[in-house]
Amino acid sequence: MKLNDFIKKGTVKKAEKDISLAKSLVKTVSEDMEFLNEIKITQKSARKTMSNYYDCLRVIIEAIAALDGIKSYSHEAFTFYLKENKR
Repeated sequence: MKLNDFIKKGTVKKAEKDISLAKSLVKTVSEDMEFLNEIKITQKSARKTMSNYYDCLRVIIEAIAALDGIKSYSHEAFTFYLKENKR
């Protein structure tokens, strides 16, 4: 599968580069990371903490995609976006 397959399915759309969205997303992730870094990881908190770190990573990828004019409605599509757009 390729990113173009997701575009054809409509789960990824091409758009204008959105610098303000990217900046906003990075600011949000920065705040979230500050919060997450304060959490003590225990056996009870580990699963939820990891899930939140994953969300932060996904949002950073969304910000990078916004700079390329890509809007994705699929977590899976981000994998192909990263693979095809190595920096």
